[in-house]
Amino acid sequence: MLERIAIAICVAATLGSAALFVMKFVNNPLDGRRIALANDLRTIKTVEEDYSVKAPENYDALRDAITDKRAIWTELIEPPPPPPPRVVVIPPPDFEKLLDKVFVARGRVKKGGLVVKVRFHHKGGGVRGLMHEIGDTINGCEILSFNKDSVTFGISQNGKKYTHDLPM
Repeated sequence: MLERIAIAICVAATLGSAALFVMKFVNNPLDGRRIALANDLRTIKTVEEDYSVKAPENYDALRDAITDKRAIWTELIEPPPPPPPRVVVIPPPDFEKLLDKVFVARGRVKKGGLVVKVRFHHKGGGVRGLMHEIGDTINGCEILSFNKDSVTFGISQNGKKYTHDLPM
């Protein structure tokens, strides 16, 4: 008995949904709008217009009349001021890095005339080191002076002179 009731409910639901589908298919909601649009299109009256140009215009005179007006070319708002120039900050040279592998061989100072020469050990200088004098450069650093305790190196950068003392 329960099976017959369940089958009857399923059949009724199926027939009901089929009836709704057929009703929606037959009764289109846009049909009313189509009929109203067709009636509106039947009531439109056409009018003929002539859009011919009477005579050719003097376009040069029109252009000159427009471009001669000073008010057209003035700004509504003043342009912003130009940005200030960028200041490029270049850091000073890092002498610790440049002179990392450079050291003075102690006790190897030779004097000859006015020039004092000191033996340095650095990369590319060989096993026994090289003799350098004032004015020579090592790794981009110029030797400025010698004294009994240190050697003074210098680099010129952006118009500034940077110095560093390397102890002997």
